[in-house]
Amino acid sequence: MQQLITFLQSLMTDPEYYVGVVLSFFAVVGFLLFLRGFIAGVGGVFTNTGHDEHQGEARVRNTWGTIILLFVFVLWEITRIFGILGLIIAFAIGFGISEVFGEKKKGGGGH
Repeated sequence: MQQLITFLQSLMTDPEYYVGVVLSFFAVVGFLLFLRGFIAGVGGVFTNTGHDEHQGEARVRNTWGTIILLFVFVLWEITRIFGILGLIIAFAIGFGISEVFGEKKKGGGGH
């Protein structure tokens, strides 16, 4: 039970790490899909022995692999932007609260 509590605390304090792990998995899947299509289709380009109807399958794999990689990249950038905006908003709110409810010093200098 303690391990679960530790994991949940870690997830709540730094969710960007776990989002990165999940997106990395999908990026690997996209890259492997792209690589499979690229390796299957590149031989026909250099030797000109590939059957044109079979090249369509390689192109589809290349396209899907590229789309998955781009989608994962865009999701990661959105996550990072919202994380930065969240920090800015949190600091602004914290600063505003400290200004409103903070202790105000009266008078000058003094030790």
